Amino acid sequence: MNPNRLQLSASPICKIMDWEKLQNAPFKLDRTALKWVQNTLENMTVDQMIGQLFFIELTGMEDAGYLRSVWEMEVGGLVYRSDTGFALREKLLDATKNARIPLLIGGNLESGSGGCLLGGTDMGSQMLLAAGKDREAGYRLGLVCCREAASAGVNCAFAPVVDLDLNFRNPITNTRTYGRNPDTVIDMASGYLKAARECEIAASIKHFPGDGVDEYDQHFTTSENNLDSVQWEASYGKIYRALIGQNALIVMVGHISLPEISHMIDSTIDPHAPATLNPAVLKGLLRDELGFNGMILTDSSNMLSFLTYCSRKTAVPGAIASGCDMFLFNKNLAEDMAYMKAGLEEGVLTPARLKEAVARILAVKAAIGLHKKQRENRLVPHTSVLGHIGAAEHKTWARRIAEEGITLVRDSQEMLPLHPQRYPRLYLNVLQPEDSPATPLRKWCAELLAREGFAVTLQDRKRSRDMSLSMQDNHLGVAWLKERFDAAVYIAAYTTPSNKLSIRLDWTGMHARGYDAPWFIHEIPTLFISVGNPYHLFDVPYIKTYINAYASTETVLSVLMEKLTGRQEFAGTSPVDLCCDRWRVQ
Repeated sequence: MNPNRLQLSASPICKIMDWEKLQNAPFKLDRTALKWVQNTLENMTVDQMIGQLFFIELTGMEDAGYLRSVWEMEVGGLVYRSDTGFALREKLLDATKNARIPLLIGGNLESGSGGCLLGGTDMGSQMLLAAGKDREAGYRLGLVCCREAASAGVNCAFAPVVDLDLNFRNPITNTRTYGRNPDTVIDMASGYLKAARECEIAASIKHFPGDGVDEYDQHFTTSENNLDSVQWEASYGKIYRALIGQNALIVMVGHISLPEISHMIDSTIDPHAPATLNPAVLKGLLRDELGFNGMILTDSSNMLSFLTYCSRKTAVPGAIASGCDMFLFNKNLAEDMAYMKAGLEEGVLTPARLKEAVARILAVKAAIGLHKKQRENRLVPHTSVLGHIGAAEHKTWARRIAEEGITLVRDSQEMLPLHPQRYPRLYLNVLQPEDSPATPLRKWCAELLAREGFAVTLQDRKRSRDMSLSMQDNHLGVAWLKERFDAAVYIAAYTTPSNKLSIRLDWTGMHARGYDAPWFIHEIPTLFISVGNPYHLFDVPYIKTYINAYASTETVLSVLMEKLTGRQEFAGTSPVDLCCDRWRVQ
């Protein structure tokens, strides 16, 4: 592999910025805003323009010396990870005070404000919303996420996720998506965008050109969307066309290849290059074919999919040269900026492309009114609006989403409703990656069932990991089990965290011996509930009573107990194919 291959085709991919473009969708800048963008850009040095390309992460890098160097570099945006509303507000007051050009302040606002705030409202997951019947749920999700985050000074959402969950083995999409129906994605994401505009938040639809087709995780290697042009246009293309038409300001591009369409657009470009480094996908498809005029933001540049394609010295300017406008996160900031400047000096990145990228960054800032807010000293709101964080109205909406979304997949043994008079003694096994019996989720589940009047015995999965102990348990037999328990409840909390390639069930003990795995479904009624990955029927097709709750928040668990005990009907419908193309699951 040639580490400098991007330089071999480094011809300019754009002309000097046409200022009229910034008056068109999605920016729609008035004369005053357009003049601010023009004047700001015309008075910037090359170093200042390069600084604007970087959207950095500051969590853990907050010593005075480093912060001073960051302000001197005049970065374009920053992210702080979760903190209390007051603490985040204080940090952002300091950041905005030191920024000559107003900053984009980002947060991962997919299912609540937790991507930047502690104590905010967690709406569950995007898939939980999709399982319900309320088409306004996407708007309410956007309003909760953006209103709470904006109250502390955040003005850019790395959301909504508009991927499709087409492959049940995909380790990163799953409940982060609205499922597999493009129309559902469009409905929900359009509502989110509407709410973001009302909150003066720049939303980022992601991850172009579309994740969820293969089994890869971009954190480890380049994902591949191998759909042909007809398939892509009917799915991801339909979504992006619709949301671009809804004036989405930012498209976040994933480190995802689109080989069939890339090759069709330009056969001279490596079709397996991640989209962040592929002009055919960025300019040929996103700009020219789909007509996107907003800002293109890379996904995190710290993912292995980006880091391993070519040298970082080549990739940093190569992303902007290929058509991205802003570069998300960094390794060593000074080093990355030096790479960007070297790319400009060596011709990988042209002055015209640099100016176009910065113009679009500034246009996003102007479109959400940052130039006016800076002038009026209100980039960070007054403390009085911090009351939006975890507001009662938001919690009511979160409860409604759980009520409408939790899905009863099947109950062929007629085990529900679950009453202590019928099943007084419950065996409870909460499946999590962590073995400790003291995890919050295990405690909550046991306590909630105990409050309903059940005598609950919680499985110690740490014990089950001990080979000799699990072998002893294996010999206890059926009679021992039936003397102690009337029914079994499994609650699986395997979700889609970054950097974990499998979200399948993991039974402890040699060959699933002992009492961790449900070998006893014909001995006592057994219920399986997923509060994460909805596809667990693939691993337990023999389970006769199965529920998908899509999230493990306190609100979801509380509503789940009401449904289990019959005080509330199940209302959700699965947004994904639970059969996973396997007849055994049906």
